[in-house]
Amino acid sequence: MLVGVSRTGLAMARRGELPGRLAAVSPRGTPTWADVAGGLAAILVAVLAGPAAAIALSACSVLVYYAVNNLAALRLPAAQRRWPMWTSWLGLVLCVGLAVLLPVTQVLVTAAALVVGWTLCTLIGRRR
Repeated sequence: MLVGVSRTGLAMARRGELPGRLAAVSPRGTPTWADVAGGLAAILVAVLAGPAAAIALSACSVLVYYAVNNLAALRLPAAQRRWPMWTSWLGLVLCVGLAVLLPVTQVLVTAAALVVGWTLCTLIGRRR
């Protein structure tokens, strides 16, 4: 998870959606400050919410991420598809179905974080 979070932070920093410092890459090719920020965020969530809640939040976030990927795959033209369309539908339905089976509090926190993040990215994007 931390690798994915740091790479997402790196990409967002490069697009100007997060502070530019997070786009710094070490000589080994790793986004050092994005790694540190992701690790600190994970520690903060685990301390504030507890380990079980942190795992549920992580699971819900990952399921939403893959649901969005399946939704994007549904929009691909037939010539660009690697898999039949039904697999994207199945993936979307299963991801959403599993996400809503998680504890309600973590689902609502994930939804709130998505709304806040989407709003901030939209506002920052309009400012640029």
